[in-house]
Amino acid sequence: MATYRLPIFISLSVIFMSFFSAAIAVVDAGNPDLKFVKTSCSAATLYPAVCVKSLSPFAAHIRRSPRRLITTAVALSISKARSTVTFVDRVSRSRGLRPRDNAALKDCLEEVSDGVDMLVKSLKEMKKLGIPESPDFQWHLSNVQTWISAALTDETTCLDGFPTAGRVKSEVQTRISYLAQVTSNALAICNNFAGKS
Repeated sequence: MATYRLPIFISLSVIFMSFFSAAIAVVDAGNPDLKFVKTSCSAATLYPAVCVKSLSPFAAHIRRSPRRLITTAVALSISKARSTVTFVDRVSRSRGLRPRDNAALKDCLEEVSDGVDMLVKSLKEMKKLGIPESPDFQWHLSNVQTWISAALTDETTCLDGFPTAGRVKSEVQTRISYLAQVTSNALAICNNFAGKS
């Protein structure tokens, strides 16, 4: 008799999960703020899945504002960059590192730290944008684009000093890859905004 209960339980679970998933899809479809984030990520970025996943929790704050979308994307990139700095610093203090890995970690730490500085500058510059008709709008926006781009370059340069293979490079590469995707998305969103302004 117990053998019949398991298929019934599984069937009911599948039906419930299907209903629950459909309900979530309806809520998502009816949320214009979330739709704005998804549409913006899909239209502008190289990593739309990362973009949607990382920015969707902030959809209510973004409220369909392109500027808030940019500032949120940059702030997220700063957060990820700072956690990457902490991670690289911790790995660089590990015992038994090969000299070349140790040197590469120190260079990487400097590069990512410089990237954090560039991202912070770009976030501050966003506050100076003003209205699109203002005389300095394009200049400030260009600064934001330049500094986000510089941060992305710093992040990707981080891996250059590592030997071609190894545990340390693999650990750092995973973090840097995600950070570079988040920063690339911030730059793409900013570039898309600039193209429309």
